[in-house]
Amino acid sequence: MKRVFYFITCMFALTLASCSNDENAASEVEAQAANLTITLSGKSTTSRSVGALPTSTTDPTTGEGKVDRIAVGVFDANGKVIIINEPTIATTSSNLTATVTATTAATDVIVVANATSGYFTGITTKTDFLAKAAELSWTSSSTSTVDSQDQSLPMVGENSSITATSGTETNAVSVSLSRLVARISISSITTSFTGTAYVNSSFKPKEIFLYNAIAEKYFSGSDLSPVTYYSGESTATTSPTLAAYLGTGDVTAGIVISDPYYYYTFANTTTTPTKLVIKGTFTDASGAATTVYYPIIINHAQTGTTTSGGTAYTPPDGTDSKITANTAYKLSAIIKTIGVSSPSADIGPAALALTVTVSDWANTLTQDVIFN
Repeated sequence: MKRVFYFITCMFALTLASCSNDENAASEVEAQAANLTITLSGKSTTSRSVGALPTSTTDPTTGEGKVDRIAVGVFDANGKVIIINEPTIATTSSNLTATVTATTAATDVIVVANATSGYFTGITTKTDFLAKAAELSWTSSSTSTVDSQDQSLPMVGENSSITATSGTETNAVSVSLSRLVARISISSITTSFTGTAYVNSSFKPKEIFLYNAIAEKYFSGSDLSPVTYYSGESTATTSPTLAAYLGTGDVTAGIVISDPYYYYTFANTTTTPTKLVIKGTFTDASGAATTVYYPIIINHAQTGTTTSGGTAYTPPDGTDSKITANTAYKLSAIIKTIGVSSPSADIGPAALALTVTVSDWANTLTQDVIFN
């Protein structure tokens, strides 16, 4: 009996060893090195309204597609990290490319542009990779300096259809990058008090800023909870928090628009809409001066709001008061009556006539700095 038991035990041990060897062999197959050459392209949104972005040389488009650095996450079918790398970017023809060494288990590649160096260190899953948050402050060279945006705009793209092969051949992977931010610009502010109760009044804009701009956004596109909001008003205190780069600061001499004023902000689908606010001094016919605000809810349709084609404005995709990423919103305003006392207030259609253009924001990538 002991001999039989010993024989069965040996057979069981040999079976386990065989299974273990099979698993190791499978693991070795999965772990075979595979070179991935990633070609980056810029993703444009579908045009959502009549009109187009300004073509003037003064239009603020410089640097909106630049890539300072990239982080590449390669994942297997279970969403586990195979490699996270910050490769050197190369320019080939009109494209940006980068090469990483992964394995034949690769099924999914995510590329993030312009995150801070080492931002994804320690990440072990795709879910955690996308749960890292981009910071709006990355768009500015200085969080305390007015009008200092137009730096590195956070972008993300994914290709989830990877079939990598091993050997010396290179696996070509295309990833289209899309900005996580939208561009808000205003190109004209005029007044028209004729025929109103404010005939012979005047308004001098002193400050233009974003209000309720979302401070952070997960790379998945979702919002953090709770959401933190920024304001570019020079006198902002704790809520929303002051981010000086989202405003002009208090211009004592008054603002004269010759070039568009523009800001970048994350997509906003919350019930707290982002506004572009015109702040200034309203002087009535008696000479009494008051500080007032004209808060413009981005992408909001109300009486007096039209498209650049002159028709009544309808928010794209039915998303009233919502901001979509990688989209450009261009405004021009005609002030007709006195403003409100706070940027948090809403302004009636009788006070402001708006023309809104929501249009394709083409993403033409350029290499600015090679990250080594």
